[in-house]
Amino acid sequence: MKPEMSPYFYPTNIILIDDNEAFLTTLALSLSQSFTCQSFINPTDALLHVNNIHHLQQTAPSLFPKRKPSLQATFGEVPRKTLGTLGTVEHMELSVIVVDYDMPEVNGIEFCAQVNDPSIRKILLTGCASSNVVFNAFNDNIIDYYIDKQTDGLLGKVQSVVAKMQKEYFFEQLKTLTMDYIKQEAPCFLDSALADFFDDICMELDVNEYHFSSEKSHFILHSNEKTYSMITLDDAKMEEHIQIIKDEDGPNEWVEKLKTKMYVAYFDSEDGFYTPETQKNEHPLVKATIINGKQNYYCAVVENFTVDPTGENDKKLH
Repeated sequence: MKPEMSPYFYPTNIILIDDNEAFLTTLALSLSQSFTCQSFINPTDALLHVNNIHHLQQTAPSLFPKRKPSLQATFGEVPRKTLGTLGTVEHMELSVIVVDYDMPEVNGIEFCAQVNDPSIRKILLTGCASSNVVFNAFNDNIIDYYIDKQTDGLLGKVQSVVAKMQKEYFFEQLKTLTMDYIKQEAPCFLDSALADFFDDICMELDVNEYHFSSEKSHFILHSNEKTYSMITLDDAKMEEHIQIIKDEDGPNEWVEKLKTKMYVAYFDSEDGFYTPETQKNEHPLVKATIINGKQNYYCAVVENFTVDPTGENDKKLH
């Protein structure tokens, strides 16, 4: 079963390699509108750079934290390999390589075969390579995608495939977990209907970074200017909220509204559930959007983790 969503996403670097300087400049200008790009005319220089970054990721654990195998640890904290503190593109984590096939010294397939980090997605631009050579490289997992340079609307096609490959790069983070564990603890990552809704939310809010908090069943979303929480509950989580409110002698009005499944609750506590000590007099109900996927999901987006202290949050962002 293929994951439809990744547990986190953050800005990464795209490497472009082509010995045709004019085409490389055009490609970089096109992609830089949506991605952070770095260009190389010389494939040898590019390969040294790519594998040097890989080496740093393997030998500097204080700068490149190891990904943790447990779902809770992985989703609770965004583990980056990015050298973001240096503030330079040259040291940013690599997610995708776009490389031309026909280059001096080394062709694009030979280049991709020498990339050390298997998680980096590799897109080959072809113009003169035979189909058998390209198909074999794809089947051998040397490249992840190939695009004919004669394709109509080439720049738009490359941009679309880079976005797809960047997602796949982050999907790799789920492979450290067993599928049974994902099904039990976070089935939302396997649901295409929820993934489509989530993609729409991220586009609407111009989200460039997010991570999932399994403790609270929230996605934490970041744009350039704001932070949001997307509450994502299934029927079991909704019932758990209702039962805890009852057990803690919380307001019956909240219980009745949650039973309608038209609202979700945002509680300001460590685990996201109601506690009289942390909730005080706030009214945490937020109108929900119902997503009918493999199971029902009840979602709402709250800006800056705040709720309306004077009444119900009937106005949701989506």
